[in-house]
Amino acid sequence: MKNICHNSFLPHYAFANKVGEQEEHGNILEAFRDNVQIFLWNKKCVFTQEDFIAQAEMLTYIPLCLHSHAQNVVVFTDKNPYILQQFSQNHIQPYHVCFAPSIYSFICDSLQKPYSTNLIQNVATLANKLQDKKIDILIADAGMPKNIFEDIKPYLSATSILIAQNISFVHSFAEAKKQIQFFADHFRIVMPFFIPYLNNMESHFIFASCAFHPLADLELQKADMLEDVYFYSAHMHQSCFVLPKWLSKKLRGVAKN
Repeated sequence: MKNICHNSFLPHYAFANKVGEQEEHGNILEAFRDNVQIFLWNKKCVFTQEDFIAQAEMLTYIPLCLHSHAQNVVVFTDKNPYILQQFSQNHIQPYHVCFAPSIYSFICDSLQKPYSTNLIQNVATLANKLQDKKIDILIADAGMPKNIFEDIKPYLSATSILIAQNISFVHSFAEAKKQIQFFADHFRIVMPFFIPYLNNMESHFIFASCAFHPLADLELQKADMLEDVYFYSAHMHQSCFVLPKWLSKKLRGVAKN
């Protein structure tokens, strides 16, 4: 997947104190310490600890406030340990698929977050662990390549929810639309959404399900009664699915809502 980031925030962090870096699979992650923990991804994408937390809460509670009885959760992430933490706080221990364990452990060390050394590093291992279980919630915070989705598809059920990062519509409308079209061939409901107020972390995603609508099936009481959340709320949940008029028109017949 392409990294769709801009460098408009780089001057602001140019004089932060660098505390380390990690390279893996051709990607470079640098850590800086200013008043907050700052990360620089491939010299162009800046994100903070607060961005991680906000993204994690949205990717966790959007599906959990729809699918109340979810148990089997799979999370594809190389960067965000807070997603695993959020599910754990809800008494769910996700299967964690990580293709860049060195990057992930470096981030955990920088954030002083615990991490498991028993990471799942390929889909075959995940399949062995799932056995005959079906996935209730599937999160992929760096996108879901078609070949991996095809391997995962047999483990999805009629009530599964998938959330995968998408390419920014501003960067490449054609590529972003193509991703939506791909999932529209496999799910009854496919809707893009955007997590606002992040610095310039990847914040465009696709919601897909055959059973749950992200707005019509939102359990408002559950969403409003969540405690100890930093970013997520029922209003934030609803607003991130609102599209500008020009985008709604261009996606007519493509997104399925």
